[in-house]
Amino acid sequence: MTLQAIHTTRETASAIPLHPLHVAYDDKRIALAIDSLREALQGDLPINAIIDQLCLWLNRHIAIEMVGYWNPRRGAHVLACDKRNSPEEAQLADQVAEMMEGALPRMSHWRRDAWVFHLREGAPMDKFDRLVIVERGERLPVESANTLMREIMAVLSEPLERAWSESHPATKRRVAVGY
Repeated sequence: MTLQAIHTTRETASAIPLHPLHVAYDDKRIALAIDSLREALQGDLPINAIIDQLCLWLNRHIAIEMVGYWNPRRGAHVLACDKRNSPEEAQLADQVAEMMEGALPRMSHWRRDAWVFHLREGAPMDKFDRLVIVERGERLPVESANTLMREIMAVLSEPLERAWSESHPATKRRVAVGY
């Protein structure tokens, strides 16, 4: 299911109810309130805060290990996760950073050790943007991951553009977020 295209001002966008995003997860069909992610990303947020909010929102609905964002032209590389600096988190962060900064993988979904990586790049965000979601195990099927990533990128495109235009500094970092 795709979001309805509604032209409105930024101030009234959060008041418009959107249809939930339905995905398969853990052998069940769940509805994600994608409009709550839009609401969390209102205002002028730095890139780090945008990725942190995405990680928090995802973890309210599905169990993920890490979210990574990278744009090589702009030099930003942000990782967010729900762990508190564990050795396993550091290892995963190194793998995600290596993947983000390396040549683009030929696959959009792959497994490495206990983790499954879901990667999407480009439209509707900047053509150089890369977004990765890492989960433990294969609880999110490929088709659902594609749908989820496409909708997330549609939501992130405007807040990321605002953040870049306002020159919010973003540097390579790892961040643990809690909820």
